[in-house]
Amino acid sequence: SSCAYSYHTTELPKTGLPLSLASQYCRGTNQGVSSSTVALTASASGALCIISNSTNVGPVFEFAQSGIGLGCGLEFDSFIGPNTHNVYPMYPRGFTPTASLDLLSHATVSMDIFLYGSGNVTARCGSFPQCKGSGNVDYGYAVLGVVISNAKAGQTLFYQVNLGDTRDDVGCPGLPSSCANAHDMWWYASTNPFGSTDVPSTFDMPCLGLSKASKGKRDEWVSYSFNVLPRLVYAVSHGPPTIDSDPSNWVVSSVYVGIGLQGSVEQRIAIKQLDFDAHH
Repeated sequence: SSCAYSYHTTELPKTGLPLSLASQYCRGTNQGVSSSTVALTASASGALCIISNSTNVGPVFEFAQSGIGLGCGLEFDSFIGPNTHNVYPMYPRGFTPTASLDLLSHATVSMDIFLYGSGNVTARCGSFPQCKGSGNVDYGYAVLGVVISNAKAGQTLFYQVNLGDTRDDVGCPGLPSSCANAHDMWWYASTNPFGSTDVPSTFDMPCLGLSKASKGKRDEWVSYSFNVLPRLVYAVSHGPPTIDSDPSNWVVSSVYVGIGLQGSVEQRIAIKQLDFDAHH
């Protein structure tokens, strides 16, 4: 027998967001998707435009970010993903945790992404080529995240695929490029909550050209599909010493995708058809 666990962005969320600033931030440049409704939220540092349409592709989520007015070292993320009960208990649940990893045959995240040019980086918190750490750097990134949870051990793992980074291929020592050939999984958090990272080429997928130095995709729609199950199993079975290495204790509990930054960066991205599908 089989059981499916699915999340699909096929309907416009009931956001109740104000539309008064739509003409300023939502410029209708939604790359050929005929727009019928625009919802918007905006601040001095970013904007979210949710563009619905009459086709079956669902809404287009467009993020614009600016870190020019943010304090150095502050991380500003703009992600989309389903509501989860533990994070947003006041809203309807948008994601049901899967069966344990050992019972799944696949766990696939797919989406289409349009990056509007490379990120515009200004040296304010750091200096070029922006190789220093938090608080002394200006950089932006695009990322896919899959969250897996372990109730028995009380552990969480944030597995990510770095889709692009404004520092890709600029020569920062020890910083893996999102556009590099597949390499060993990189751990950015070795204690609970854990965090590990792969690059798109692990899945034979292209990177995004946030960096002017990279040959990543920009100014075109890119269709992504990631069966992350083998990498999730690998992460828990080959992770830090304190992680529970038994895949039967772990379930997929959420997904997210979007952009983030530290320091003075301006960037813009559109996302549509974010889907998650898993079977056992």
